[in-house]
Amino acid sequence: LSPCSRKVVTAGYRAVYLWDSATGRLERELSGNMQSSTGMAVSRNAASVMAISGDGHLLIVWDGTTGRVRTTIDVRAPRILGFARLDDRQIAVFSTSEAAVW
Repeated sequence: LSPCSRKVVTAGYRAVYLWDSATGRLERELSGNMQSSTGMAVSRNAASVMAISGDGHLLIVWDGTTGRVRTTIDVRAPRILGFARLDDRQIAVFSTSEAAVW
């Protein structure tokens, strides 16, 4: 659920879905280089959607408006444990062996 409570993010096979929480309507199907997702988040205004790939090696960031991939962060660590959006330009990623800011 987005901080503004207007969007909901769910995961499926090979995609992440962005829904309108008021209508229940699917707004975007977001696909990337992943089979599944182990963690997801949506920014305050739903402009960005983020997900950790099922294998725990990638953090994918999509534009919530267009559905295009903005960036893919490949963490060469064994597994991403979590992430946090620090501001409009920086993401902190925590893995089993390190923490980094992109």
